[in-house]
Amino acid sequence: FSSALVRPFIKGTVDHSLLIDITNVIDEKKKTFLSAFREFCGGQAHLWSVRDHFRRDYNRCYAEVVVSPSKYHYFLNNSTFSLSSFTDTFRIYPSLSPTAEIMKISLTGLPDQYGRLFGGTEQLTRDMTTNMSRFGTLLDCGFVTGASGVYSGNGYAVLSTDNTSPTSPFTSISHKLHWTYTPIDYSKETGNYSDRSTAVNVLATWAQMPPYCRYCHAPDHSMNQCQLRLKNMRCNLCHETGHIRKDCGRRNVPSTDHAKKRKTTQAPA
Repeated sequence: FSSALVRPFIKGTVDHSLLIDITNVIDEKKKTFLSAFREFCGGQAHLWSVRDHFRRDYNRCYAEVVVSPSKYHYFLNNSTFSLSSFTDTFRIYPSLSPTAEIMKISLTGLPDQYGRLFGGTEQLTRDMTTNMSRFGTLLDCGFVTGASGVYSGNGYAVLSTDNTSPTSPFTSISHKLHWTYTPIDYSKETGNYSDRSTAVNVLATWAQMPPYCRYCHAPDHSMNQCQLRLKNMRCNLCHETGHIRKDCGRRNVPSTDHAKKRKTTQAPA
């Protein structure tokens, strides 16, 4: 998604573990870091264990640790800490439960007004809750900037899909989402909201999602079988719709025009 630093959503190997972002710690300094962190926690009294293997999420690297309950709550309220032997400040996050069911969803086609400086992020968060809560519990959301560094209608959502209420189960998410929001009123210069809400189609993609047509985004066929794509396809040889040049039945039909004869050169006797 975005290049901005966001909270990791990684399942812990055990309950109530913490994840320390050590991406900027070179390999030769990792043992030094763990020793300094052990001293920061007051030794074995509060640092109970460190997992042997570092955890990775996208381009970030994390050390997974288990601390005492008092230190755990300390880090919940203080998400950064400093060590005397390092110049950088470290960020620490709670891991997710080992049994958590998490979906990381990319969204395209979001309303452009979410990119405005004043009120855009707040409206995006409200609308994410409204439109995504039927699919799971919203853990995090945001928009993604494009190559220009400006918002381009793309965003993300992180959902917990654990079904804690059998009487009100979450709905399975689909590729096409009916997204409701309140647009900005352009009939006036004030930039206030309109009196009524509207809806747009937003496209959602996620890991291991069912196949769908990349052309019309319907779930019941592939792009090669898409009738809408065939209808809009035009052959540049016969200029008819429904196929392209390489599949044109007239490719091998001899032309009525006199074909140009290839020039040949005879070798001297």
